[in-house]
Amino acid sequence: MRVLLYFAYGLLPGRVLTYPNFEIYNSPKIIHTPGHTPGHLCLYLPGRSLLIAGDLLRYDQGEVAGPVPGFTLNLAEAINSLKQVAKLPFDHMYGYHGSFLEQGADKAVQAMMK
Repeated sequence: MRVLLYFAYGLLPGRVLTYPNFEIYNSPKIIHTPGHTPGHLCLYLPGRSLLIAGDLLRYDQGEVAGPVPGFTLNLAEAINSLKQVAKLPFDHMYGYHGSFLEQGADKAVQAMMK
């Protein structure tokens, strides 16, 4: 994780970094997703069809939702970040405080955005 954070330092909005030499992680992509905090990041592992969304997304009682507005520094930026993530194909998602959606995560995020 320390290596990934080092490479993520200074990431610009909308920029996606890929690291093909990290075969163990199957070419992860670090995606800058500001909103909850200015430096919020998501980790996308396309080879595992997995999005580690952090506080950008949560899955609770069968529902996918965006960040909690009361704990989000810039809601407009968070919505733009959600739109960016909604374009990715991923079946599984880890979200807010360890919540996990095992199947159909990308479809659930897309439905939430409508």
